[in-house]
Amino acid sequence: MLYLWLLSYVVISYINTIMDNYPMGAKDDPNAPYNSNVDKIRVQCTISITYSKDVTVLVPKDYDANMLKEAVENNEYLPLELAKYLANTYDYGYMSHCANWVIDDYEVVE
Repeated sequence: MLYLWLLSYVVISYINTIMDNYPMGAKDDPNAPYNSNVDKIRVQCTISITYSKDVTVLVPKDYDANMLKEAVENNEYLPLELAKYLANTYDYGYMSHCANWVIDDYEVVE
C-alpha cells in the first residue's frame, strides 16, 4: 500500500512540474493577464452613439412637437434609462457602465 501511495505522489509531483500550475493551454495565451503587454497606456476618449426607433404613440389631434416628445417620454424607455433600470434591478456590477453618459441630442420627429 505504501508503494502505491509513493508511486502516485511521484507521478503527481512530476505532472505538476510539467504543468507549472497554469490552467491547461493558458501558459502561452497572450490574452491571459499574466502574459499581457505592460506597455499599454490608458487613453481618454469619447463615445458617441445615435439610436433610432419607430414607435406609435397617442397624441391629441392638434398636437405640437413638445406634445409629441412628451408622449414618447411617457410611453417609451430610452436606452440609457433601460440600462440603468436593469443594472439596478439585477445588480451584476453594470451600474458603473451606465454612469456618466450624457444625452447629447434628443429629437422626436414625425
